[in-house]
Amino acid sequence: MQVCKITLFLLNVTLISMMNMAHAEAINLPPPKFTIFTEGWVPFQYETEKGETTGMAVELLEKILKGIHSTQDRSDMHIIPWTRAVRSLEDENAIVFSMTVTDERLPKYHWVGPIYEITNSIYILADSRLSESDFNVGNSLTTAIVLGDVNFQYMPDLFIDTDRVTGVTSDISPIKMLHRGRVDFIIDNNLNFKEVAERAKLDIKKFKKLFSVDSSAISFALSKKTSEVHVKRMQDQLNSIKHSSEYIELLEKYDLE
Repeated sequence: MQVCKITLFLLNVTLISMMNMAHAEAINLPPPKFTIFTEGWVPFQYETEKGETTGMAVELLEKILKGIHSTQDRSDMHIIPWTRAVRSLEDENAIVFSMTVTDERLPKYHWVGPIYEITNSIYILADSRLSESDFNVGNSLTTAIVLGDVNFQYMPDLFIDTDRVTGVTSDISPIKMLHRGRVDFIIDNNLNFKEVAERAKLDIKKFKKLFSVDSSAISFALSKKTSEVHVKRMQDQLNSIKHSSEYIELLEKYDLE
């Protein structure tokens, strides 16, 4: 009986040792070569006049990659249309940013974040007589949303039927349609709204914020085929950065405080 107990003890020690070794090996695995895509969104990610990809999220991801001993940097981050970027998440070791985390998206991907908290609001023309109470059952209001955008999720709560939502492919189209009176409202966040208005060469004073619909986190989305070991290492790096002065400096640099 004593021999059996000793044998069992030794077996448990061996198993624990093997598990610890496997865990250590997994932690020390070199990071994979990630496919990294994004869409232009000032100040998080955008292209300079010299064609360089930059922005708050770009710099943050660069710091994370460096922290996990990856040789990749912003030169590996490519700005492409959003629908193509999201499609890449079906592949192994893909990163797409900056993506709003939603209930519908949450189980589809691995997440490293949050990068920042975004508040989405209803925008209307400055001289519009619309009020928050107009978004009720039976309303006939219309809007425009970029295909695949998170703003589609707000439509049920605003009592907007799908046949009154115009799907567009350009992020500049909704504000142009609002300006021309082709839709009654659009949804955007203050950072993006200002930048899109500038690109559309529209006076931001021609519009006004009616009310906020949601506050949500934006994060780095990673394909489900990415090892959870690497996801955790990236999250640990992000947590470390956010608890240091580096993160504050990034917020200040891009006027995000």
